[in-house]
Amino acid sequence: SHHYFLLLINMSSFRNAQLVSDLLPTKMESRPRIIYLVQKDEECPPVSPSDEIIYRPLVVPELTAKVEEQLRLARREKSSPHLLQVGNLILDQTAHQAQIEGSIFDLTPKELKLLSALARNEARVYSREQLLEILGSGKVHVTDRTIDTHLCRIRKKLRMYGCSHNIKAMHGVGYRFVKVKP
Repeated sequence: SHHYFLLLINMSSFRNAQLVSDLLPTKMESRPRIIYLVQKDEECPPVSPSDEIIYRPLVVPELTAKVEEQLRLARREKSSPHLLQVGNLILDQTAHQAQIEGSIFDLTPKELKLLSALARNEARVYSREQLLEILGSGKVHVTDRTIDTHLCRIRKKLRMYGCSHNIKAMHGVGYRFVKVKP
């Protein structure tokens, strides 16, 4: 059995996206990161929050940077899957806690899911739809407003404890985790 950190997939048709998703494991922990190469005028496949899309014609330095970033993130996840550190923030997936410079505070399961996804992929902008997908629906109905409420609570906690990063709204696009300017 082989364990891959990254797949680079040259999409020649939208049908290939379905083939790829059928072949991959369903558990996110065992799933490799994917970079899709897509023609600008092609329909874009639905992607997981940890995946990237690069439009052709591609620029080699951009592709190289994306590959290096995805491999760095995959190695970070593999080395300590239950702990995630970004700046002065440490997230403990097992204890549902965050720590900033020695101060420990609790996170709800949904706050932890959202913050972990954003922190794990710092440079990535997540749409509301992608954040809703991260939360999963389960038995509870989740709306755009729910996302706003959770992000507001997370931001407040991060500010209160002096986190080096916070969640930034990218008007009309989504949200991303960024370093706060001192």
